[in-house]
Amino acid sequence: MRRIMSVLLAVLTTLSVVSQDKSNDIRMQWSGGVKVEANLSQFVVSPKEALLSYSNVGASMGGFVRLDLVKNFSIQGELLVHYKNSLVKDSVVNHVGYWGLEVPIYAIYNLRFDKGDSMNFGIGPYCEFGLNAKLWTPKGSKNLYDTNRRGEMQAMGASNSGFGVIIGYETTFGLQVNATYKISITNILDANSNKAALYPMAASLGFAYRWGK
Repeated sequence: MRRIMSVLLAVLTTLSVVSQDKSNDIRMQWSGGVKVEANLSQFVVSPKEALLSYSNVGASMGGFVRLDLVKNFSIQGELLVHYKNSLVKDSVVNHVGYWGLEVPIYAIYNLRFDKGDSMNFGIGPYCEFGLNAKLWTPKGSKNLYDTNRRGEMQAMGASNSGFGVIIGYETTFGLQVNATYKISITNILDANSNKAALYPMAASLGFAYRWGK
């Protein structure tokens, strides 16, 4: 978390310095909107021999606010509710599904075209807070956040953090098409984090609409 906050502070400091240059057409302006996405999620496993992970389809939805700092630079914060699916395989194939909240913050460069449309390129940190996570096996299901199961290999922590990138196209009337990729730098395994590591990752594609442009 300290690394993420340091990077965010560096980004904000850089943008603050840029905003002091009058040639950048300063125009502080707030806007916001809603978005919905389909996602593919799985885990990066270390060591690779410990487990195999495969992606599966889920969905995300929520809202965002954007602060335009200068002509081509913005800061965007989001709050998303998502359901993520993935398959994990040891001796058999198991299914992991979890609900969570996600808060990414992006520093965005806006490449604007003459007709008013724009391409958006963003990067920044995110935090994820799990609400419910279950593992379905041929023998039944398990609550992965159950504090009484922390001695088991599958037990997971309910939060993680990492970095994400976003690429999008926005029309003059506010409709967006966005693609994002996020990967955690936090090992979500609980008591067995010294034996193996699981790092959540997800790619998503969706639509958004922004008011107050």
